[in-house]
Amino acid sequence: MSAAKQASKSVLSASERDPFRKALDWHRGLPRAGRWGVTAGIVLIGFVLLDSVFWPFADQLNARADRLKLTLEGAATRAEGLPDAVAATAVAHGPNAPMVFEAQGMKKLAEAIDSVLRAKGVTKYGQDIRRAQPMNSGPASAAGAALGGQLTRTVADVSFDASPNDATAIVAALDAHESVDCITDLKLTYIPATKRVKVQMLLEKWGVSKAAPPKGSL
Repeated sequence: MSAAKQASKSVLSASERDPFRKALDWHRGLPRAGRWGVTAGIVLIGFVLLDSVFWPFADQLNARADRLKLTLEGAATRAEGLPDAVAATAVAHGPNAPMVFEAQGMKKLAEAIDSVLRAKGVTKYGQDIRRAQPMNSGPASAAGAALGGQLTRTVADVSFDASPNDATAIVAALDAHESVDCITDLKLTYIPATKRVKVQMLLEKWGVSKAAPPKGSL
């Protein structure tokens, strides 16, 4: 058998295995009414898919985009009259998580410390989280009462050592973390023998302790 015949035969066998080609040949072999019926069926199926799947999905995306646009426009409108001091304070303090109950705050604080330290390769560190203490100042008492309890302060005593770059990065990351409300004490000690920095710091997380129900109440 010549090479030309073999090539022709291989092309024919390849076309026979092509499902699209087979479907096209089948469609061409139908009578005219059948071809029109098949075409109408394909168009109908496509319309049903568009109407029941794609268009509703597009409508959802458009509605979400409209909501985000309104939110951003509202935030921009409120920010226009914001005093410079308030804006500067928000930038200085960074993101903060909503006030949570005492037990949740303690858990979030511990998780924040562990995640930040492990992200910098520090797996051995000291951590002593003290039970929340009540904040008895006038504003704190009013804020706690508005939240259904008493405002409390959970303090974590954290110590670790790291390279100078990692130590400063960890301190900055903890200071910016939403689950850390403030750093009240920080001590950095450079150790020449190891060229590392020993860090001792106190972190605070504020929360709300639930008010005890009055005696005799159900």
